[in-house]
Amino acid sequence: MADVSWTNWSTFDELRVKRANGQPDIVTPENWDDSWFFALGATYRPSENWALRTGIAYDKSPVPDEFRTPRIPDEDRYWVSFGASYSFAQRFVFDIGYTHIFVDDASLNLTSPTAGNVSGSYENSVDIIAASVSVKF
Repeated sequence: MADVSWTNWSTFDELRVKRANGQPDIVTPENWDDSWFFALGATYRPSENWALRTGIAYDKSPVPDEFRTPRIPDEDRYWVSFGASYSFAQRFVFDIGYTHIFVDDASLNLTSPTAGNVSGSYENSVDIIAASVSVKF
């Protein structure tokens, strides 16, 4: 199995907060880039009741280094997933899966006349565990 996806993030030019009291809007330039997502996966059926799955993916960050903010300290992501399905009684399927997302370390160095300087680095990762029971009728 494979997936290639493109997201038109370049339309996200700014984050604008409109104030109800008439003061000027708060505008954060975003200027995101379009990005790509690539994934490969496989399913193996050792028996009629079991299905084992695994996959990898690369998710390119749309956030350019010069527009990274503490709100969204995004960077490129690498996904590793595996899971299993067990079908029993021909009507019930139990699924379980795990994904770990490795996120490249991100750094930022911003200077703002109103907020001052913000410098830092971010280390991120994500763990996802999912389980379900399906009933066919």
